[in-house]
Amino acid sequence: MPARSFVVARNPDPESSLPFLVRLPVEGGDVVLKAREVWPKDKKVYCHRASGWPDDAEVLEEVSVRRCARRGTAIDLVLDRRTRARSQFVFTRIAGGREAIFWQTASTARAARPGVRMPTARASRQRDLAIVVDTRERYPFRFAKRAVTTVRRALAAGDYAVERDGVVVAVVERKTLGQLSGDLVSGGLGFQLAELAAESAAAVVVEDRYSALFKLEHVRAGWVPELLAQAQARYPNVPIVFCETRALAEEWTYRYLAASVAGRDAQDRLDILPLETPEPAEAGFDREALTTLGFQGWVRFAELPDTEVPTEPGIYAVLRPDPHAPRHFIAPSPAGWFKGRDPTIATGELEARWVHGTATLYLGKATRLRTRLVQFRRHGAGEPVGHWGGRSIWQLHDADDLLIAWRLTNDHEDPADAEADLLAAFERRYGALPFANRTRGRTRPDRSDT
Repeated sequence: MPARSFVVARNPDPESSLPFLVRLPVEGGDVVLKAREVWPKDKKVYCHRASGWPDDAEVLEEVSVRRCARRGTAIDLVLDRRTRARSQFVFTRIAGGREAIFWQTASTARAARPGVRMPTARASRQRDLAIVVDTRERYPFRFAKRAVTTVRRALAAGDYAVERDGVVVAVVERKTLGQLSGDLVSGGLGFQLAELAAESAAAVVVEDRYSALFKLEHVRAGWVPELLAQAQARYPNVPIVFCETRALAEEWTYRYLAASVAGRDAQDRLDILPLETPEPAEAGFDREALTTLGFQGWVRFAELPDTEVPTEPGIYAVLRPDPHAPRHFIAPSPAGWFKGRDPTIATGELEARWVHGTATLYLGKATRLRTRLVQFRRHGAGEPVGHWGGRSIWQLHDADDLLIAWRLTNDHEDPADAEADLLAAFERRYGALPFANRTRGRTRPDRSDT
């Protein structure tokens, strides 16, 4: 097989829930992944690391590669064909720190987060960004009203930089339109771009519009844009960004540097080279497994009033202490009627929804854990409380013995996303949702809890 080819084969492991293998010719060694589909079509494709490429692989597709390179915590793939050519593999962490890999295209990424808008909050969630400002910068950006501290120091390249452990992570060179055009005509920009290209990440930000290059006096129309195009083609890894005004250039610089720091931090936390990471679908859902994922509490519903349940956002689980104990369903349901609706579910439906071999009966999310769990308990006690989700558990004869546990979500994790990830892992393992879950949850914040 050609050394620079993208290969799709059938997964020879009949027990795996991911039926395909893909091989990525990344510099430093091929990356082999198990995949649910052969290409992302209308949604992202879940992948997981494979232990290696089988010698007798049944190859389904092999395509020459134009580009396959790591970029932070992602691998960009560009194939040498007209359609289905560009895609990306994103490496991330889900509940409990487990690795998850998603294969996406531009269209599937847009479909996953429709109507997304640029946030006005801290860039890349950086609480206190330290920016180094070159001593030769006469009128530097102030980064007013931002959680930024600046320090003046001579930089080898660029006007602004961010560091990690004394090593430069990213730099930005600032230019006015006059400085840019002057450096292009004199040839000085080429030397500056060469210096910037040696950095891990670098960019040039211009305090004007690109169209202003065509309105310059004393030069032939189109000459300076031509010089700019040649410079950019020679140094494609140093983008030159036009930001219309100084204020927008400052904003862009702040967000670019913050994103560079966040990307480096994420890369430090996630080493994408090791191949022996357990697949989330292979994890169990008993008390021991959920404790490993960070769940705590493990109290009966009756003990909730005397338990210090956190008020922060999080996810929670309801488990049966003995998943193999005989089960019996009661009717009518002892749960409260909410808005005149009977909570009772037919026992035949309850039997059909039972998931054998697992202790986990229900998984939910909450923006305030204590409030949500108190509502859940009161609903089971017969009060007309709006916790309609999970009501199936109250028809179990041993509902009083069920255990409830919770896990706090961090600043970078939305409870709805954490719940959806855990439900997806459960469904991959058991082929169904937990007994009392009737929907797969949402992958974006919503006003109500499950």
